[in-house]
Amino acid sequence: MPDNVCKFDAPDVAQVQTFQVTANDVATTYRVTMNGKTVSAAGNAGGANSTASDLKTALAASTIAEFKEVTWTVSTSTITGTAATAGVPFTFTVSVSGGAGTLSAITTVTTSKGKHHADDPANWSLGAVPVAGDTVYLQNSSTDLKYGLTALAAVTPADVYIDASYTGGVGLPDVNASGGYREYRQKFWQINGVTGACYVGKGAGSGSGRLKLDFRSAAVTINVELTGTPSDQNQKALTVIGSHANNVLEVNKGSVALAPQAGDTANFPTVRVGSIKSVSTDVDLYVGRGCSAVTTLSQNGGNVVAEVAVGTLTKIAGDFTILGAATMGTVTNDGGNYYWQSSGTMTTGTFRGDTSKLDCSRDNSTRAATTLTVREGATLNDPMKTVSSLAFATDMKSLAKSNIGAAPFTVTRS
Repeated sequence: MPDNVCKFDAPDVAQVQTFQVTANDVATTYRVTMNGKTVSAAGNAGGANSTASDLKTALAASTIAEFKEVTWTVSTSTITGTAATAGVPFTFTVSVSGGAGTLSAITTVTTSKGKHHADDPANWSLGAVPVAGDTVYLQNSSTDLKYGLTALAAVTPADVYIDASYTGGVGLPDVNASGGYREYRQKFWQINGVTGACYVGKGAGSGSGRLKLDFRSAAVTINVELTGTPSDQNQKALTVIGSHANNVLEVNKGSVALAPQAGDTANFPTVRVGSIKSVSTDVDLYVGRGCSAVTTLSQNGGNVVAEVAVGTLTKIAGDFTILGAATMGTVTNDGGNYYWQSSGTMTTGTFRGDTSKLDCSRDNSTRAATTLTVREGATLNDPMKTVSSLAFATDMKSLAKSNIGAAPFTVTRS
């Protein structure tokens, strides 16, 4: 299991691509499209060279941000696109409409490479992109890993370490920082699962504020010791997708999201939330709608928000919030707040201990529990009487701590 460390020092190389006007026709419109946006020119009666010149002029004059990232030149009937910034890749397509004009296929003269590329062999300590069985390291750098993110899509490393000393970002934000457009390049670093585990935030350092990881259809156990402060507005520092039925997430400190965006999918049946220094603030975890149901979630602190069903929740500290119409199976809440903001049912709920609180005040949806018990010392807050069944296994003095309104509750004494 050799160590393969990303060095982030490969020289930046500008991408170069060409295409040609292969048949000219004044009835044809010649098009170049980037990220769903098109620049075009009509066929010129002067011939293929004139049409190529007109199209190049239109491309170079475009104010569309994606096209401005490319320097466009022309020689006879051939148009060349060169990355304006070495090491930043681009993608475009060509097409025609109307008439009998044609454009050639795009030829890649030079491939984009550089310090931000996961697919550049010169970036890796072994002189090659990681292969199955390698132990992959990101450490001691603030350089982003942004491009060539599919290089490990079919590779299963032994372990992946993204140490706390790595403060750069992995992947791309949803909105391109310089161009202001919705990013069209690959945004997640794809890794085909991990034989051992993926360790995030080990060792000394402040950690990364952007880690976008896709473990695809192979299994992974993720152990999060630390993340940085999120780099992107309204996003968590670590975003994870991956579909294997044996995936496990363990978070002790950090900002993490599972499948938070439309189109994201994840499957993490086992989730464990702990704490290192601050029980109340160490962990901020969001389980998005794109995640499959969580089978078992154990929580010892932090803030967890879920928009998916949870089979078993065992909680001794921290805040937990269930949203939407997500259902809950067995809930055992020995400490901290449980915010019931879902219209989904709860099969069995037990709330016990002086710091345990069932709070239904944030959402007025009618909700039901098959068996719901609030024991002595615990607190219920349901001012709008939204819960359709309830039993207090307690003496009556604990009711002074509760805000429950009137019927439809059935209150009994143990």
